Order: sequence, then C-alpha cells, then structure tokens
Amino acid sequence: MLAAIASGTLVRDPKSGVSASGAKWANTTIRCNVGQDKDGAAQSAFVTVVCFGDVAERLARLGKGDAISVQGPLKPTTYEKDGETRHGLEIVANAVLSPYDARSKRGDEPKPPRPQGGFEFDDQPSF
Repeated sequence: MLAAIASGTLVRDPKSGVSASGAKWANTTIRCNVGQDKDGAAQSAFVTVVCFGDVAERLARLGKGDAISVQGPLKPTTYEKDGETRHGLEIVANAVLSPYDARSKRGDEPKPPRPQGGFEFDDQPSF
C-alpha cells in the first residue's frame, strides 16, 4: 500500500458520525496545490480524507478553509457521475495536523478539550 502525505485547505466542513459498530468516523475533501500551468495559473488536486477513532474527532473540530496536513495510505477511487466514470484519490488518515495544533502548543490560543488518545503535535508519526 502506498503511504501519502498531503497538505491543503478543507473545501467543506468535515462530516462525522458513529458507525453501527460504535466506531467514530469523519471525512472531508482538501484542495492541494500541485503546481502551475504554462500560463502561471495554480493547479489543484482534490483529495478525500477519511479517518476513524480519535483522529476522526480531531478532524471534526476543523472547518471549511482550515489548513491541514494528513498522513496515511493512499487509495485510488472511481465513481459514476452523469453516466461517466471518474477517478479520484482518498487518504485514510492515521495522522491529522493543523496550524491550530501548533498555536495551541505555543500557548497562543486556549486549547479546546482534547479527547484521550490520538496524536499530539510533537508525537506525530514521521512526516
């Protein structure tokens, strides 16, 4: 399985919930800058981010427009839209980091209650 790291901004508020088996989940889409075209206009890729457990709780606290970095296995996806097969990318995130986490560590902002478990800024898996 291919591991990936992606950084970008959330294009929508995360959706979250609890599965029938009691597992917490969250998903969203991020826009990642991938370069420029020949005219200098920015090009973007849209990546779906899915996560579970404590990582899902961290993602659910963010909102549209927030900057984020995620790390986890990369999975190609296909779906039908208007009778046409389309392709996309999905990261099943096992780590989520936002600038809010860094500011909280420095004491710049009050820190919201953090669920037990999950990753703190300094103990992220290497990426």
